[in-house]
Amino acid sequence: MNSKISLCYDVNEDEWTLKKLSDSNICKFYQCSAAIALTSTEILITGGGSPPKKDSRIYLLQKNEMVNKQPMNESRNAHAITMCKGNVFVLGGFSGK
Repeated sequence: MNSKISLCYDVNEDEWTLKKLSDSNICKFYQCSAAIALTSTEILITGGGSPPKKDSRIYLLQKNEMVNKQPMNESRNAHAITMCKGNVFVLGGFSGK
């Protein structure tokens, strides 16, 4: 599967669709990255890759584009991500160290 294609599951329709992303490098997804919905229209995607990356990007659903955000302090892949009290936590995974 091309890393510039996202799969979208519609819970109400019980249906999967494919969404092609922009061809720009900022839209590349790395293996073993993690993602979490920040709002109903924004998804935060962190880390991934080999070697692990510090990348932090927001996917804007309505515009079908990515925006770079502040990189993480440490590289991570195969990590968990969650939100609590307005803060995003990246937990576990591999830093490459």
